[in-house]
Amino acid sequence: MIKNTKERYGSAAKFFHWAAGFIILAMIVMGTVMVSSSGELRPTLIVYHRALGLVLLLLVIFRLIWALRGPRPELPLSVPALQRGGANVAHISMYVIMMAMPIVGWIMVSASGLPIDLPGGGLLPALIKPDPNLYILAKWTHRGLAAVLAAFIMIHIAGALYHLFVAKDGVFEKMG
Repeated sequence: MIKNTKERYGSAAKFFHWAAGFIILAMIVMGTVMVSSSGELRPTLIVYHRALGLVLLLLVIFRLIWALRGPRPELPLSVPALQRGGANVAHISMYVIMMAMPIVGWIMVSASGLPIDLPGGGLLPALIKPDPNLYILAKWTHRGLAAVLAAFIMIHIAGALYHLFVAKDGVFEKMG
């Protein structure tokens, strides 16, 4: 089934979820290697990091549109209200960060004055004129958002594992 039901996520939602997860993992690894490397691999990583950032932005937009168009599987009544509220805050926060990070990254590169190269020789247009002060602000904002997103991902994974191994309430299976 492609669409969600009140019992399970559909294949489209699962695709968006897992594709975003793998892209974010790749982005975190590439970003970490990029900032700690000055070797010959760095320019290639930068190009692919930017391209994946754009793909992630588009994927999250499509994922959000898809999520707003259909039902969301309901949590079991055994899930306490505090956990429900925490899950909602975490999900909304992750959506905001997943959309903000690529945009802030794009602003950061635009503010640096460097071309925004893509694989295959494509270029993204600059969003703003070069501005060294904005570049520094965007760089630290991008890094800070990455750290916050990593924390939310760890909480998300811990919650999924809790539902799978401790609560055994079927929540994990809705997306698995």
